Amino acid sequence: MKNLTSIGERLRSFLEAERIRPNTLARQSGNSSTQIYNILNGRKYGTDKLLQIIEALPTMNIYWLLLGEGNMYITQGTATSAETENKGNSDEFLVLQKEIENLQAMVKLQEMTINAYKRSADLADTTLVDLKRIATFYKDRFEENNTTKSA
Repeated sequence: MKNLTSIGERLRSFLEAERIRPNTLARQSGNSSTQIYNILNGRKYGTDKLLQIIEALPTMNIYWLLLGEGNMYITQGTATSAETENKGNSDEFLVLQKEIENLQAMVKLQEMTINAYKRSADLADTTLVDLKRIATFYKDRFEENNTTKSA
């Protein structure tokens, strides 16, 4: 849950820096105010809600939001000589670059989700094995008691 709290704290910092109220973000992102406050307070939320927020805040650095890495804002990288020659394509390049960053962040978020599911599945497997052992123990004990009483 620490990661959820950290994401909420960083989102709150961004909103304060941009002077955006949570209710305004809710309207812009198509979420309810309750969902925004859940994220800000580190409660559970769906990745679809987070993606809607990311889309509504195009200047926010997704890596910073999810991982705490880099700057709060997306910064334009240094252009290569080929990019400088094609200044007409620079807007398209920036859009594609932002899309790549967004996709990388979404992949990272999905990997975190998959790992959480794997840990839950492992825990469920362990619990199942333990429950089977307990059931076998009590079954054997019950059979012993019945055999002893019969004799």
